Amino acid sequence: MKASFRALLGATTTLALFPLTAHAQSTPASSPAPATDAAATPGAPEIIVTATRRATSLQRVPATVEVAQAAKLTTLEINSAEGIGTIVPGVTVTRSGGVTPFIRGIGTLNAGFSEASVAQYVDGVYLPNSAASLFSFNNIDRIEVLKGPQGTLYGRNTTGGLINVVTRAPGDHTTVDASLGYGNYNTFTQNFYGSTPLTDNLAANVAVYHQKQADGWSRNLATGHDVQKSEDTGVYGKLQWKPGANTKITLSNLYSRSNSSKGWMFAIMPGTYGTDGTPYLGKYTSSTSIDPGAIYHGDMTALRIDQDLGFANMFSLTSYQAGAQSSQLVQNGIVGQPVAGRSAQLLAINFNYKTFSQEFNLSSKPSASPFSWLLGAFIYSDNTDIHTDLWQTCVGTSCAPGVPSETHVRPTTRSYSGYADGTYNATSSTHLTVGLRYTYETKGFWGVVTPLQGLPNSAASLPASVVTSTQAAGLPASVNYPKLTYRAVIAQDFSNTIHGYASYNRGFKSGNYNPNSVTNQPVRPEILDSYEVGVKSELFNRSLRANVSGFYYNYKDIQVRSIAGLPSGSLAIAQNAAEAHIKGIDAQFDWTPVRNLSFNAGMEYLEAKYVSYPGATLTYPLVPTGSVLGGVGSVGINLAGYTLPLAPKFSMNLGMTYKINTPIGPFTFVANDDYKSTYYFAPDDSMSQRSRHLVDLSLTYASQNGRYDVRFSVKNVGNLYTYAAAQNGSTYAYVPAAPRTYGVTVGVHL
Repeated sequence: MKASFRALLGATTTLALFPLTAHAQSTPASSPAPATDAAATPGAPEIIVTATRRATSLQRVPATVEVAQAAKLTTLEINSAEGIGTIVPGVTVTRSGGVTPFIRGIGTLNAGFSEASVAQYVDGVYLPNSAASLFSFNNIDRIEVLKGPQGTLYGRNTTGGLINVVTRAPGDHTTVDASLGYGNYNTFTQNFYGSTPLTDNLAANVAVYHQKQADGWSRNLATGHDVQKSEDTGVYGKLQWKPGANTKITLSNLYSRSNSSKGWMFAIMPGTYGTDGTPYLGKYTSSTSIDPGAIYHGDMTALRIDQDLGFANMFSLTSYQAGAQSSQLVQNGIVGQPVAGRSAQLLAINFNYKTFSQEFNLSSKPSASPFSWLLGAFIYSDNTDIHTDLWQTCVGTSCAPGVPSETHVRPTTRSYSGYADGTYNATSSTHLTVGLRYTYETKGFWGVVTPLQGLPNSAASLPASVVTSTQAAGLPASVNYPKLTYRAVIAQDFSNTIHGYASYNRGFKSGNYNPNSVTNQPVRPEILDSYEVGVKSELFNRSLRANVSGFYYNYKDIQVRSIAGLPSGSLAIAQNAAEAHIKGIDAQFDWTPVRNLSFNAGMEYLEAKYVSYPGATLTYPLVPTGSVLGGVGSVGINLAGYTLPLAPKFSMNLGMTYKINTPIGPFTFVANDDYKSTYYFAPDDSMSQRSRHLVDLSLTYASQNGRYDVRFSVKNVGNLYTYAAAQNGSTYAYVPAAPRTYGVTVGVHL
């Protein structure tokens, strides 16, 4: 029966193996090593990754990383890190302003323009804030998600792990890929990628992306306008020069621009009321006195030099980034018009940043020696300028009470680190790795609060009770954070196809000031100690890849930014939660039963609980009675035993790829199901996203010569109503995620 099934499918089809996800280890600072996209015979192809800053077989890297490759990213139309949460279990991504990922329950709430606990990179360059991740590319080669702390190889702000977007390098042949797409909500998408050699040793490429969603999927009843729409543009070019056999120099520049209201339109949670008495208004419906949104533009230039020194390989990566975002929204999600002196506060945030980084890395070359090593140094400098304006809404000449004010702050970061990592082959099958990194970081901060002049209800000065500067509040002008991080790994090759490992890693996120406040004392660094064991295997003539890992985290001094229970008009506060314990199991399976058919399944079981969080706030909805119109009440509590935010107990990803040849050309069908059990948006577990399956489908037809294709795609096939983000300030408020979207894309490949 099995032989007959193989023969039946094999008679009409050819192989369509897209390695959808896989375990690996990734490094932002390494040269992009292409991962195999197809196999000539049934069986999982070998995937080469650069996790340990060397090109290594994915199955021999002692860590858990999921790799989403170009084929799946294209067919499911994932063109940034924002979509990675739908194809990698254990990763949850929120969008409220910027794109904020959580890995195994670790991330940063309300990250905004602050650095997060999960680092994001593009071609080895660290992105300084979540707004900088609002890029859209059509030239992505793969996205690598490294789970777990990476305090040794990457250092600061990788407590939860990292996401690295690797893009295509210029090739030796002229290549053109272009596409035009149209979808519902009046969405037009244009893509272009071109690569060509200019001389024998000089090549260039450029990727251009533009998408405009002209109709929004939400409605603002107060203004009568559509919201949740966007226009995004990205241009990314590379120039690669090889002046000699041992030298490669790559100059790149990325420009991105986004004009979007996605992630900004807050609405009242079902079953609750705004502080002005506004109830839940229905799906994709809100009522705010302004249409929220943001305009972001950023520029990133990088110079990478790779040099073969004979005895070792060296690279230097220099980058400079500059960007700015201007946004306006309703503070704390308080919707509606002024009622009985209670109203929404309007918030406008304007910030810009300038960031420089430099990394050097020297690594040993493959040799007969049982010892391999790696040395590196990293320098990072960031200057950010933030203006936060807060004022009250008005109806005619009647305004809610309060003095409009501007908080102007200038946070700075200076970070220096050196690291070393070495692996000793105790036997031909037993490998011991030890790594150390020392980081010395200085955070600076200056800020003042002043009244906004020329606005309704403005005043010449703020009330005497308002602290108007960091100096008056007694905040230190700067704080130093020295930290030693380290790792130890033992790896064992049980056979050529079965490998095991046990590891210990320490990660940390540097201490920081709260950019929303001139009175909030800086928070302490957060530290995570990780213990992990895993087995990686390839079975049945490599037709099945099965990787399983178990982990336990001890997470201390957790940095939390919260607006829970704060009075109307307050901005977020920053504090340290004492401790949490996180444990779980990751499993990944890739199966190729026959030449034309492949399946992947990823699963994660996670328990993420606070074991101590004194001084926290527990919120509850207020029911309108008498003078109380609604909003949120709060009490102090120790949140020990509560679940960490964005940490579903069970998550799963199932994928299938099937390709069939026909006389007119091949058809490829791809299906992806992302399941997450119930998870929460706040430390007090007050707002939740119910368990759900999000199913995405695509069907692609390609001409026989491969030069033309047409793809039909549907996201969120079941049209499920889900939340992109939520917050519990003076109101329970949420941002709805996208409903069902669909479209057609026509491509040309020369």
